[in-house]
Amino acid sequence: MNQKIKSGKRYTNWHFPATLLVLLFMGFYVPPFAWAGENDIETRLLVSPNTIGEGEPFTVVIEVTSDQEVDVTTPQPPQIEGARFLGQSQGQRINSTTGMNAQGKLEFKSIRTHMYTYQYAAEKVGVLVVPPASISVAGSSRKLNGAHLTVLNASQAQQSRRNRPRGNGPFGDDDSFTGGGFGSDPFENIDRMEEAFNRLLQRQFGGGGVPGFQAVPPINAKDAFVIVAEVDKTTAYKGEQITSTWYLYTKSGVREIDTLKYPTLKGFWKEDIELATLLTFQPAELNGQPYNKALLASYALFPIEAGKATIDPYRAKVSVVTGFGKISTSVKDSQSIPILVKPLPEVPQQAVFSGAVGEFQMTAKMETASVVAHQPFSIKVRIDGRGNAKQFELPNLALPPSVELYDIKKDSQFFKNGTSYKEFEIFLIPREEGDMTIPAIATTVFNPKTEKYETLSTQEFPIHVLAGSGQQTLAADRIHKEVAPQTQELVPLAAWTPSSPQQWTPRIRDFVVLFSLSGGLFVLFGFWASGTFAKEETLLEKFERRFKKLRTVLTQKKWRELGVDATNLVNFVLGDIVGAGGADVHIDRLLEKLPPSVRKEISPDLKPMMNRFFTIGFGPDEALRQMVESNDFSRDLELLKKLMTKAIEMSSLS
Repeated sequence: MNQKIKSGKRYTNWHFPATLLVLLFMGFYVPPFAWAGENDIETRLLVSPNTIGEGEPFTVVIEVTSDQEVDVTTPQPPQIEGARFLGQSQGQRINSTTGMNAQGKLEFKSIRTHMYTYQYAAEKVGVLVVPPASISVAGSSRKLNGAHLTVLNASQAQQSRRNRPRGNGPFGDDDSFTGGGFGSDPFENIDRMEEAFNRLLQRQFGGGGVPGFQAVPPINAKDAFVIVAEVDKTTAYKGEQITSTWYLYTKSGVREIDTLKYPTLKGFWKEDIELATLLTFQPAELNGQPYNKALLASYALFPIEAGKATIDPYRAKVSVVTGFGKISTSVKDSQSIPILVKPLPEVPQQAVFSGAVGEFQMTAKMETASVVAHQPFSIKVRIDGRGNAKQFELPNLALPPSVELYDIKKDSQFFKNGTSYKEFEIFLIPREEGDMTIPAIATTVFNPKTEKYETLSTQEFPIHVLAGSGQQTLAADRIHKEVAPQTQELVPLAAWTPSSPQQWTPRIRDFVVLFSLSGGLFVLFGFWASGTFAKEETLLEKFERRFKKLRTVLTQKKWRELGVDATNLVNFVLGDIVGAGGADVHIDRLLEKLPPSVRKEISPDLKPMMNRFFTIGFGPDEALRQMVESNDFSRDLELLKKLMTKAIEMSSLS
């Protein structure tokens, strides 16, 4: 293959004067700040729904969307007068798509969205105002517009619900569920309510309210894909975990997917389990027909209030490859799923309910049994298990009179397997020496599996208090980590005196000289910009220029950007060699088109290396973490440089 691996820009005769005129205009009239670009970052504040009844929950979402990794500081929950704050959660999603670059070629692109969700309950009839908020993105503060919502009283809310179209919502027009026949208290007969709820599911979806429920939309034979929602249960207690998952089912190859709307999940506390950044398909069956399915998103949901709740749709725009290589693009939603949320039973007398619902255990430990008077010591209490341990709160501590509660530190985390923990570090200060006992800490949780309240308790902690100095000193590295600012004596600078007091006075010839120099510089810059002095850039030079950026990205440990840029660079080089573009062609197809000698030389090492870069660029967060921990990507970069340089040199000689 006699192919010159070089490319460059050629200019016609009119390019140079036009370029020079533009440069002169920009130099004299365009302010410097007009040249500064901004990162493609979008921020917005959303409220859902816009109209609710008094006492009903609503959600405020702050989103930050960017096409690169940016540092985002978690914003404070908006202070809304007339609303009670219920809780918050946060998550991140990454959409991997392809898009045109500056050269008109397709390249992989990742759109990252940071989501901060705050849940409230309306306590005041009227208009609630969500004030403007601010969020720190990439080191700068960004302002977000506020919003408002309307809160109706009970009769207005009921009338509003009556006026809604019937039979279209997730609960249809089933009066047996919405309250008919149950009297004024919809929960006075839970068994009858569950039975009516299951009849509704049977009629609407063709299945009963059983574990593993799957909401399959009506499927048309011409549909290229369908989005199916699944839940592990359709009836749950308030605060009980519900696992919800969305899948993409298709019989065709997927070229591109763009999530247009994630479920808002109003009325639920949400924890992310998995948000797909790369579609991984596996064989499946739907309505007796063979499909391929891939996970889109999975959440752990915890109902906030008893009553009716709805898991709303997931919406996506998907492009699939149909027969004869045609691309078909359409938008589809999953179906909403109604959830019956049962109230918790009455808390037993004398029990102190922690607020946690799930299967939990509680442990506690203290580092040493010997402490010093007037010096802080700590006891760590941890609750963990299946459910949302973040809802757990400690009861009031029954401490001896001579022991002072100084501070409580909290830490919590939800895991992808559906378990979570919450840990309290309780700092205490004994004020008297001698032997004493810290009583056991006892609290109550509700176990939805046994449908009973269970008491959790720690052991007692006997302590021996040694004599102290009588002054309270706190361990700075464990409690507040505060460092007092140090003051330094300022040394005055000696006044500077010019060596000559003579004052310079500008003259006309000075202006002429300065103007001539400026004009000469602009002319030289115009020649340089027009390419008069530049030679055509070879493929090897292009590769080396882009490779330098990869080194910088690696040094900054921007793993996602490293994976995307490395993948694009390899596809660019191989695509240029074989004359097939590159970014929208699979790596195997590019290797097949290479000269056999080149393919044999680079293929064995290139394919596993590309798999590693593709994983950190587009794989799930857990796969990224494991890959970064187990691989040295500085070696992969050196291997990439070696293989691409060899491919370019061998191709230029073949």
